Amino acid sequence: SLHDALPIWLTSIRFTTPDTGYVTGGYGSIYKTVNGGVNWTALSSGVRNDLSSVYFTGKNTGWVVGFCGTILKTVDEGATFNQLSYGVTKDLHSVYFPDSLTGFAAGDSGTILKTLNGGALWFPLNSGRLTWYRSVFFTDKITGYVAGYSGTILKTTDGGESWIAQSSGTTENLNSVYFTST
Repeated sequence: SLHDALPIWLTSIRFTTPDTGYVTGGYGSIYKTVNGGVNWTALSSGVRNDLSSVYFTGKNTGWVVGFCGTILKTVDEGATFNQLSYGVTKDLHSVYFPDSLTGFAAGDSGTILKTLNGGALWFPLNSGRLTWYRSVFFTDKITGYVAGYSGTILKTTDGGESWIAQSSGTTENLNSVYFTST
């Protein structure tokens, strides 16, 4: 199994088909399966930073985010990854694309990033808080949520221009936000 073969921790998984999937983990690890998880092959990320989240918008194109502001993009099913540079060095914990051009990443110290051109250029959004965000999810390209430390949930209905606090009912750290239907 994948877990038995790796001396690292795994952080995120995303399947593009029932057979093809990707996982990220510590020390720049990315693994791919083409047989539903029976066998996994190491991919070359080109980085040593811990990788936190993987998201694909289709069969070929995907993004990976991680520590020290790492953002990687593949357009060839993970055969190669290109590191994108945009000037933020905070750890990123989550990446999500509601469509092939519009994407969001979230991380430490209130970091929320947005791209409108498929990841070529990322710019920061102001959430008004310095909390650590662990997850980002958008139901479409204007309505989205971030969740994080101390029960923080924020919602936007304008593509991230403004954020409204939502009541979570807890002060525990939240690690994921997800909606089953939009």
